[in-house]
Amino acid sequence: MQLTLLDPTAGNWNLQIEDVIKRLPVTGQPFHFPLYFLQSTLPRIGGKVALYGENGNDFAVGFLFPRGLASEGQQIYTLRFHTFSDAPAVDQQAILSLTNQQLAPRHAVFYQPNALHDYTQTSTPIGRVEIGKPSAQEAAQIPQLQQQIWGASPEECYPADLHSLQFAPGSSLVARVEGELAGFLIGFYKFGGYPLPADWNERFNGALRLESQIMGVLPSFRGLRISNLLKRQQALDALEQGIGIINWTADPLQSVNASLNFALLHAIAFDFLPNLYAFRNELNRVPASRLSLSWMIKTAHVQDTLTLDARSDLINLARHPEILRANDGWQSKKLQIESEFIAIEIPAEWNAIQRDNLEEALQWRKTTDEIFMHYIGKAEGKYVITGIGVDNERQFLVGERSSRALWKRLGVLEESV
Repeated sequence: MQLTLLDPTAGNWNLQIEDVIKRLPVTGQPFHFPLYFLQSTLPRIGGKVALYGENGNDFAVGFLFPRGLASEGQQIYTLRFHTFSDAPAVDQQAILSLTNQQLAPRHAVFYQPNALHDYTQTSTPIGRVEIGKPSAQEAAQIPQLQQQIWGASPEECYPADLHSLQFAPGSSLVARVEGELAGFLIGFYKFGGYPLPADWNERFNGALRLESQIMGVLPSFRGLRISNLLKRQQALDALEQGIGIINWTADPLQSVNASLNFALLHAIAFDFLPNLYAFRNELNRVPASRLSLSWMIKTAHVQDTLTLDARSDLINLARHPEILRANDGWQSKKLQIESEFIAIEIPAEWNAIQRDNLEEALQWRKTTDEIFMHYIGKAEGKYVITGIGVDNERQFLVGERSSRALWKRLGVLEESV
């Protein structure tokens, strides 16, 4: 028996993952991860894909998910194992032994998605809302929530078993309102990530982070601050584990999400990922460009937002003429700004524009992609998105020039450094 680790930097990576998914039994579809996740997110969080074969023919695939760090610092993976349609009977111990030989000094824990698993329901009441880990029944409902919120197809939904104790996800939270499931949040452990301009690895335990992957709230329950409560609990859980950095990606043109991420949670963004995902749905009818956010949950800048009475910090741009504007809607852009601050306009109703005027949506994406690619970065002189600006009904992302002074203010650099 032989094991082959696929190379995510290879030019045919996406095609290889597509081929793997096609070979999995259709009857196992509820246990499959979405194709876009396996192609884009799994390698970004430090995951791996292993093919198992015999006599030159592959008979199974293992998706290796970061699970944590051993006491000596070695990486531990969850080996999510799937056999192909024509696979012979397999010896689990032989599979695990071969995998651990290949990974050493790292190692894996064998996990069979369609086995019986355990779930532990928890609950923390906050007013009308309860936040906690899901029961087995609630975990089974989460894919249905994805379909209701985004119109996702079954193939685009995350498998319910990932919420089990045996899979051990980085985050598995649900929100309940009067006993009814109202929202959810899923995250994964992540090995490493984009380095910060500081000695972040020691201060923030940067070797193990959390990738907050997907969060949704049913429309009928919006207005109860459920998204904020889910993120708050995620941060508190991560801090208990010694994790200091939570990352996630977000569409920069979704103004409601941007207000949550920057104005309330005090996340920052200095990495831009154009056309990150190939999928299309009702809320993503144009190239799916994303900002990669860093939530430095051990800093005072963020700790102040984890209280239940935290409020959004919005910047009234009419009172700040020193914050120069990089664009006027999608019609014009400026790529020669030299200032301590910039404001990048985003649409106030991005979903409606995508629904009603696809050509305008494409123009918004094209213009803002060019602006983000030009300005955003962590290098000295580039800009870091740190806040939200408003001017009457118009919405803006506010960027600050990357500098030692900025990193000190955000708590990423110690004052003495």
